[in-house]
Amino acid sequence: MNDEVMVSIQCITYNHEKYIRKALEGFVMQKTNFRFEVIVHDDASTDRTADIIREYAEKYDFIKPIFQKENQYSKNIPFGIKYIYPLMKGKYIAYCEGDDYWTDPNKLQILYDYMVIHPNCSMCCHAYENIEANTEKIIGEVHTLEEDGTITIQKAIKYDNPSQLASQMFRRECVINKPAIYNNRGIGDYTVLLYAATLGEIHYINKIMARHRVASDGSWTNRVYRNKNKRIEHDNRMIEFLNDFDAYYNNVYHSYVMDKIEDYVFDILLSKGEYKKIIVHKNFNTLSNMRKILIIIGIIFPNLIDYVFEKRDFQ
Repeated sequence: MNDEVMVSIQCITYNHEKYIRKALEGFVMQKTNFRFEVIVHDDASTDRTADIIREYAEKYDFIKPIFQKENQYSKNIPFGIKYIYPLMKGKYIAYCEGDDYWTDPNKLQILYDYMVIHPNCSMCCHAYENIEANTEKIIGEVHTLEEDGTITIQKAIKYDNPSQLASQMFRRECVINKPAIYNNRGIGDYTVLLYAATLGEIHYINKIMARHRVASDGSWTNRVYRNKNKRIEHDNRMIEFLNDFDAYYNNVYHSYVMDKIEDYVFDILLSKGEYKKIIVHKNFNTLSNMRKILIIIGIIFPNLIDYVFEKRDFQ
């Protein structure tokens, strides 16, 4: 086996004591004909997450931890650029956050083999299962395509992230050397996906090889999606980024970008409860029948329906 590290795995974690062991076991069980490393960034967890990471790092030299003394996320510090990327040696970069985990011991090898044989491939991903965060009950399978194939840039723009982060592997330059418009946007991994889509093929493998916990403790869903003000802030940042993206590429993807911007405009209307504007928006018919009825009632009784939407999720 060559001594060169071919794949770097990024694992970011915070207060994942209940989950992190499964993530680390998913790395340890990988069977490859190449060397890989795991950069685990613990963002000053207040539970036993760091202790569990130390346990694995002492046993496996390819697990390389970073332990923060102060939470970087809360300070809006881009810890990927500042702390993680400088340590990465791999030609390819894979991801798995501390509350998700890999289920197939051949996952890394399968993605690596495809990307080596197809140098135009900028990102490779696969199917996965959604599970309940704490019970691990399987909620459903997620198949981006019906069979192995290429995810178009139109689909990448429209669906935010047409595959889950734990399923993705990128060429190094997609992550490390992004143009300035992609950096420090505060919108998650969407920027990496779009940059990869402009550089080459995004290839999908229709094989389940990971599990994603839905609404786990400290997840984006709980921190942002279910907080009205933070959700609106996120939507506005997405609109700003998409406009910058459109200008940077001289409107080559303009129709796809404008369609996606309208999705965020609609989501902002929903968050604000602007029911009269919602029913005339083109996305109104994409809602469930129950939510349509509630929104129509909301035109007459807005306070009542605001209360209903706060108590239940009709998304």
